[in-house]
Amino acid sequence: MNGCPYTPPHPKPVPDGEKRTLWKWIQRTRKSSLHTLYEGSFRNWLTVLKLPGGHRLVMPKDPADIRKVLVDKAPDFPKSEAMHIALKPLLGESIFTTNGEVWERQRRMLDPAFAQSGLKKVFPLMLDAVEDLRLRLEAYGDTESCPIGDEMTHVTADIIMRTILSYPLSAGEAHNLAAQFEKFQRKASQVNLMKILHLPPWMVPWDWVIWRFQGWRIRNLLGKIISSRFREYQTGTGGEYGDILEGLMSAVDPVTKTPFSEKELIDQIVMLFLAGHETSASVLGWTFHILANQPDYAEAIRREAEETCPDFTKVKFSEVARLKTTRAVFREVLRLYPPVAFFSRSSAGDEEFHGCPVRSGDLVNLSPYVVQRHTELWEDPDVFRPERFMGGANGRNDSGRYFPFSTGPRICIGAAFAQQEAHLIIARVCQLFEIEPVQGLVPEPVSRLTLRSENGISVKLKKRSC
Repeated sequence: MNGCPYTPPHPKPVPDGEKRTLWKWIQRTRKSSLHTLYEGSFRNWLTVLKLPGGHRLVMPKDPADIRKVLVDKAPDFPKSEAMHIALKPLLGESIFTTNGEVWERQRRMLDPAFAQSGLKKVFPLMLDAVEDLRLRLEAYGDTESCPIGDEMTHVTADIIMRTILSYPLSAGEAHNLAAQFEKFQRKASQVNLMKILHLPPWMVPWDWVIWRFQGWRIRNLLGKIISSRFREYQTGTGGEYGDILEGLMSAVDPVTKTPFSEKELIDQIVMLFLAGHETSASVLGWTFHILANQPDYAEAIRREAEETCPDFTKVKFSEVARLKTTRAVFREVLRLYPPVAFFSRSSAGDEEFHGCPVRSGDLVNLSPYVVQRHTELWEDPDVFRPERFMGGANGRNDSGRYFPFSTGPRICIGAAFAQQEAHLIIARVCQLFEIEPVQGLVPEPVSRLTLRSENGISVKLKKRSC
């Protein structure tokens, strides 16, 4: 659509000729997992790294091997214990980290809330949050830099709080939660690394203390709201909210005939808050950075929004599916910047990837970031090209080469929710504003728990006259 191909910022891979040692890998990991990747990581089909304790870290990239882990033999590759431990102070025993029968019960009880009927029910709440975003963005002057990454964190957190807890989020609360989570994810990444290397937490005592404390702070803040609502529900003193929490409190597992306990509700809601706002905010920030540098696509989205519903405050649930250009742009940003760049699994038994034997206990690291930029799977993989997703066979959702929300039985439970809110936000912002880059400010991608910019993402917004 634009005259020149555009390559958004990404870390330069480590040259293949550089000596590879475990110590150098650890040093790069402390910066970001993206900075451990070699040039060959995006060309070969398997990477293997020896770890202390006799195990290995194995990263398959062949689509057939990806499907083996996530679809065909998913029970044989449970979520890794290291990630479970790293997230436990915040998420407890949530669906994001549990395995086996515990996970199966949680998934059965959560799925109905994110079915299409559930998304339609909370659609008006999403629209209200998007209109509040409009008011905040209009407060920035035409020449003023807007920290769009921070604003995306606010609006996605606001949407989650409204749709799950019927609780609109103020700017101060959004900023406070974002700052606390940033501290938590930095330390959780370090704890995860220590666990992978079989090192005790007392080697980094201050990191360990901050990690536990920040997880407790976020969990406690959300837990108070959930506990209050739970007591109202138990005593019959609360009103009708029509939100996701209300649905989860009344849910009963069809197999065990048991409801969620108060602790289980806190575990699941905190997980939904984290997965539902942090991941969406990550991709939306990158989306607006790219659109600032690709105005033709922003203009195409604006025209599409006008044609779909000129008064976007009255857009209908069914009309969102007609935002085809918006959807293609978002899917291409998801390809380039999947919010979770690495999925960790453990091998429960002996297996084989691309002719290489994998032993029980080996860590299996799947990377949407790597596979979705693999030179053998994508033409011009680092170039922004939404046409990949505008019809035709090239770029269609293949569970082995395009999996930003994972795939198989453990596909992200909120994938449809995230796409719905993203399409609304992108279309509305492009309808209201011209988006321009901030000269001299280039975002620096880093991957900890999510793929964010180390130095933030800002743009200039010019309000359209009509």
